[in-house]
Amino acid sequence: MEKKYCQFVPDNKHSVFQVLVDAMDSILFVTSGKKNALHLCNDSSQWKGRRKMLAAGFQNSMLKRYINVFNEHAQKLVEFLHEETHKEFTCFERPLSLCSLDIVGDHKKRKQLYMDGETGDDSRKPKCLLDVLLKLHIEDKLLDEEGVRQEVDTFISAGHETVAVAVKWALYLIGLYPEVQEKIHQELDSVQGADSKGPLSVADLNEFKYLECVLKECYRLYPPAALFARKTSEEISICGHTIPKKTTVIVSPFLVHRDEDVFPDPEKFDPERFLPENITHIPDCGYIPFAAGPRNCIGNTFAEIEVKILVCHILRNFSLLSLDSRDQVLPIIKITLQSSQPARIKFRRRQQ
Repeated sequence: MEKKYCQFVPDNKHSVFQVLVDAMDSILFVTSGKKNALHLCNDSSQWKGRRKMLAAGFQNSMLKRYINVFNEHAQKLVEFLHEETHKEFTCFERPLSLCSLDIVGDHKKRKQLYMDGETGDDSRKPKCLLDVLLKLHIEDKLLDEEGVRQEVDTFISAGHETVAVAVKWALYLIGLYPEVQEKIHQELDSVQGADSKGPLSVADLNEFKYLECVLKECYRLYPPAALFARKTSEEISICGHTIPKKTTVIVSPFLVHRDEDVFPDPEKFDPERFLPENITHIPDCGYIPFAAGPRNCIGNTFAEIEVKILVCHILRNFSLLSLDSRDQVLPIIKITLQSSQPARIKFRRRQQ
């Protein structure tokens, strides 16, 4: 019987680089299926082919088409939060989760439109990931129905839950540090002025330099996916330990991001770590909120844009006050990085 091993990688960026870039083979991930809760993608050639096909759904030109959807649902979330301002606090995990799920679900509406074949030359041009999948299935015959279902399930589970978790931790941290929040408000006002309702454009997002640093620091402290696994394609040596070929290796961004050699005083919330003059000191694989190497998260840019738009819309309209300290709201590693108790936040309408 074949031996099976499990080795935890220490919080060492060079060792992580070896696993994710040099000796990577397959990826271990969780699905919602009852029969095979853990699905191990062992066939590298199958994965490479699938990844290449799906890449079209995450090109920059395609991502820009998602922004209207992000804006629409962010505005709905803001409307809900306006009704919460009279309350002492709001536990917003559920509405935030539903908002993120609605964004993913919005793309599912494209299926019937595609199947019906809308009139107009532009109707068959891919407009979202589901369009890409349906084209691969219906027109190109490169993906069967089960393959479409698998990718949609993955997109919903990964794209929905991780974004909701990322926004939750970001709002919680911003609500704890008023000086950081004030800088964000100043930046938002300088770009958008008094407009707190209009949609955000790609150009707007590119102007939010400080907010970008804040979100990166949030991902560092509380990466949505706190654990992921890889299988080694060859025998490697890490920190004096030999890891055999075909070993499942667990990597923890949560631990990697607390390497004091890379991030001094790692528990401190310090967005300035990610200013242009400081980010050059972060080595490859020293910061991996979306994994790294060939099997990094294909939807990382999608997720970052969605998080940024949701956070921007909320902070344009509200001031946040987190009511519980970080000693009370502890990170709990599950499929995503959850909290030991709901993060209670007071939402107050901004007076611009």
